[in-house]
Amino acid sequence: MNYGLGARSQSPKILVQNLRNLERNGLIKREIYPTIPPRVDYSLTSLGESLAEPLAVLGEWAYQHISNVNASINQYDSRPKSEDFWQPK
Repeated sequence: MNYGLGARSQSPKILVQNLRNLERNGLIKREIYPTIPPRVDYSLTSLGESLAEPLAVLGEWAYQHISNVNASINQYDSRPKSEDFWQPK
């Protein structure tokens, strides 16, 4: 089973590093074809497929709480900036 990987604004170097880490962790399998140009296919392993349900739950949580998260970000970002914030009082 092959899955397309959508990479938004990710440099090729970072994409390769991420794919190698996923492969190293046993989440994806890399298959190299000796063609010109070289072709590489990635697919989920059974371990990677086992993440589908937990990630769907996380995605649903994020969808349900995005307005709360955005409100917290806005509240945090609207705090007065202080140069000595980390300085002991």
